Order: sequence, then structure tokens, then C-alpha cells
Amino acid sequence: MGLIFAFLMAQPALCQTRAVPAETSKSSAPASGKSAWIETASPHFRIFHKAGWLPAGLELELERIYGRMRFDMSLFAPWMEKQRTTVYIYPSRADYAAGEFAPPAWSRGLALYEKRAIAIYDDGDRDKLRGTVAHELAHLFFESFFQGTDSRTKLPPAWLDEGVAVMMEDAAGGSGQWNAALNRSLPERMKPLKTHVALQPGEHDPPEAVEAWYLESFAMVKFLFSPARRLQFKGLCAEIRAGRTAESALWKNYRFKTLSELDTELRLWVSGGGRGGGWKFEPRGVSSFPFTKH
Repeated sequence: MGLIFAFLMAQPALCQTRAVPAETSKSSAPASGKSAWIETASPHFRIFHKAGWLPAGLELELERIYGRMRFDMSLFAPWMEKQRTTVYIYPSRADYAAGEFAPPAWSRGLALYEKRAIAIYDDGDRDKLRGTVAHELAHLFFESFFQGTDSRTKLPPAWLDEGVAVMMEDAAGGSGQWNAALNRSLPERMKPLKTHVALQPGEHDPPEAVEAWYLESFAMVKFLFSPARRLQFKGLCAEIRAGRTAESALWKNYRFKTLSELDTELRLWVSGGGRGGGWKFEPRGVSSFPFTKH
């Protein structure tokens, strides 16, 4: 992480800026609006922003986030190492909401697989911006694994998709808030996994229920995607991509016969390692809550 920062600081020519007319938007910048967009390129990103406006240091922030995500996400998106990812950044929530991607009113960002891009906006809160970028990049990279021609499942199940995105939001985005919440969580507050994996929260659900669902999804993925289990986790995802059930995929890769067996192990894991204490967490202040999935 520090080496990437130092390298970029020593190589200003790596970040190049040029104007892009709105008419060329089909392959590059959004078509909405009459004014030209500006493209700024860094080693791994093409950043499209309004003329005369770009959050200070955004290129370096993006490269730092990329460096933190690369080890895990390149398992699912090897193209991320060879092809620049596009970032559309709007100068305000209003501009973002009125843009060509028609985002849900509650969202902070969108992952756009067809364009290999994400769309976000800057409201001046750099912590939220970092978290949103990491969350949406994780969706983009992870979901691309499910978009292959041999895939029977074009999107991962919600618990898996959001669990990966929250894990990257927490680690690559740098807040650590979800991990802190997990360390304080109470296993008895978790839903049985058979119930949990069948759920998908909506924008009208109570915030507490959505937060709990996200936290449990994060716990599942963090448990299954430990450093020693990276290849097992990829195998699990490959089985699900091929149309297998979660239980079948878990048995083949982790030797859990049922979701109930995993449930028991997960609750022991959550309750161990100094975990325990109160359920006092409000991720809405740092995450892309309530539901950023496109």
C-alpha cells in the first residue's frame, strides 16, 4: 500500500487528463448533459468527471483501494490486472440521480458490468466515498466471475454478493467498522443460515433488519474466505455459478454436510476470539447502506 503511494507520487506522468466529448459516451463517458466530461487515467482506472472538478487525490485513493483488493478479487476478475476499470464520478448526489444510469434514489453507487465500470458521487465525505468505491468495485469484480458463457447463474446469491462487497468495503475501504461490529455481535441475534440465505433485504425494510442481514452476510463470507481458504471459497463460488445449491457447494469445498453444520461452526467462531458484548452498531454512517446492489 505504501509502496504504491510512493511509486505514484514519484511518477506524475502516470496520471493523464484529457477532454472527452459527451457524444463519445457509448464507449467511455456518460451521455447525459451537454458539457464535456474529462478523462483522467491512472494505472488501473479511467476516471470520468465534470470539467474543472475532481476530488483532490482521488486517483491515489483509487490506486490504494485497488492495491488492497487485488489479491482477493483477481481470483474472480483476472481482467482487472490488464484492463483499466472505469469510474464515473458525479459532483453531487443530485447530478448522480439525474445521470444516465437512473440509479435507485437510496443508492450511493452502482456497478455496471457491461461497461466494466462503477458510478458514484462525491458529497464531501471521503470516508463514505472510499467505502462506496470499494463496495461497488467488489460487486463489479466478483459479479464478473458469474457472467461467463458457461455460467448457469448470472448473479451470485444476495448473501454471497453483498457479503463479499461488505468485506471489501471494510478492508479495502479502510473503515474497519463492520469488523468491529462483528467483534461485538451476539451469535444469538443471528438468523438460522437456512433462513438467512433465502432473504434479500429491500429498501422498505426496517434499518435494523437490513443492518443485521448485512452483518450476518459479512460474517459468513469472512469465515469462509479466510486467507487459508481462498481456493476453497473460489471453488464454492464456481459450484454456485454452475447452478449447484449452497449446501452442495459447501459439502464439496468445506465438507459441511448441511447449512446447519456451518451455522454451528459460524456461531462458535463469532462468539470466540474476544467477541461478545453489546449490539451497538450503526453502519449507515460509514457504509453504502441501505442497499447498493444494482
